[in-house]
Amino acid sequence: MIRADHPGVSFSIGEGTAPDVDWAAVYRSELPRIYNFFRYRVGEKQLAEDLTAATFERAWAKRYSFGNHGSPSGWLYRIAVNVAREHFRSRARSTPAVPALPDLEHEEVDESRNLATHRHE
Repeated sequence: MIRADHPGVSFSIGEGTAPDVDWAAVYRSELPRIYNFFRYRVGEKQLAEDLTAATFERAWAKRYSFGNHGSPSGWLYRIAVNVAREHFRSRARSTPAVPALPDLEHEEVDESRNLATHRHE
């Protein structure tokens, strides 16, 4: 086997062979980078952690689709970009374009507050 430039990855020579990836090593080396990617874009620590977890969950579920097409780092980054895109799209769909105005027709109004006080001169 020939060692790749990325930690945790070794490529075997041969047509159609996929790399043997040490996913634990990839996780350890890429976790800070993927987390910082989300932390910078969303600004919230908890949301960045959730999106980072979603990225690694998706990568783990699709690990067999990773082939000799590049480094795990680039592959994970592409997954992270897609997770971020999906997050912002779903947030845009769930956020109303115009905030709802209060329903004044059914709201009781305290008329005593609307009376002007007159000064006796």
